Amino acid sequence: PTTYEGAYSFPRSWILVIAVSGALAEKTGEAMADYNNAAFLARDAAMAWCDSVGGPPTGGLFVPGRPNLAEVVRHVRSELGSDAKDEAVRAAISSAIARVDDGLRYGPNEKSRYKRGALQERFEQFFDESEIITPNLAKAIAAGDAEAVGRWSDEGHRQTVEKLRNTIPETAWLPPAARQLGALGASAFGAGFGGSCWAIVKAGEEEAFAESWRRAYIESFPKWEQTSQFFPMAPGPGVVCFSR
Repeated sequence: PTTYEGAYSFPRSWILVIAVSGALAEKTGEAMADYNNAAFLARDAAMAWCDSVGGPPTGGLFVPGRPNLAEVVRHVRSELGSDAKDEAVRAAISSAIARVDDGLRYGPNEKSRYKRGALQERFEQFFDESEIITPNLAKAIAAGDAEAVGRWSDEGHRQTVEKLRNTIPETAWLPPAARQLGALGASAFGAGFGGSCWAIVKAGEEEAFAESWRRAYIESFPKWEQTSQFFPMAPGPGVVCFSR
């Protein structure tokens, strides 16, 4: 379930540019297995941890007896103590999963099995994105730290392409191209297998940047010239509660 993590302000001197790839997000037919496996791997990585350590943690689970990876991380953090570093938490969970991640026990269904090490890799990508990259990127944006925004968004997108593997050639290509054109940071976003990317640029440069990004994209992927879109936008407010 969604939980409150914090509130961060977006610098007024920056603005987003959104690239809609125009490519169809394939989530049916042969693509369905790849789409579902991203979730199944996370589910089964949590199960593997439970099997490795002798069972799920008791209490505080959204689904009794079936923790998700976020709940596994929270449990291990509490076991190691409040001063436990990210590296120690990551290593403890990763090593436990590795003990049973043999390519024989787990799979998306009864007829197939994940390759050896797939669950450990999925956990590590989940941990890095959720516990390290996203919090640090949010802090960098709020602080207006352009160097850190670029570094954390680059790493997040790299792991999305290489480890989560839910991009297509178009959405894998767009963020590095944006960075080469001068974006402070860029990444794909959404459920994957199609979709869009964001880039952060200095306010006042958004129109010229959007056009340069669009032209570079059409040159590399001409078949999406009619369906792709590139436009600037300012972030809206977060969740707002209205009461009488």
